[in-house]
Amino acid sequence: GEHDTFELTMRHLLHQDPKQCEIILGYASKQLVVAGLLFLQTNTPGLHYIITAPEHRGKGYGRALTQHLLQRAKER
Repeated sequence: GEHDTFELTMRHLLHQDPKQCEIILGYASKQLVVAGLLFLQTNTPGLHYIITAPEHRGKGYGRALTQHLLQRAKER
C-alpha cells in the first residue's frame, strides 16, 4: 500500500552516495513527513524521489520540499 511505498522509497534514499546527492528530510511534530533527493553528479542537478507520508499529503509539505530543493539546485 501507500505506507509500503513510502518506506521502500525512504530505504532507497538512505542508501544513496552522499558525495553525489543531498537527501532532505522534513519533519512535523517529530514525525518524518516528507523526503526528497537532490542529485548532484552531473552539471545539471536533478530532483528525485520526492515523497510525502500518506497521512500528511495535501498539507503543502511536498510543495515546500520541492521549492527548497529547487533553491538548493540554483545555489550549486
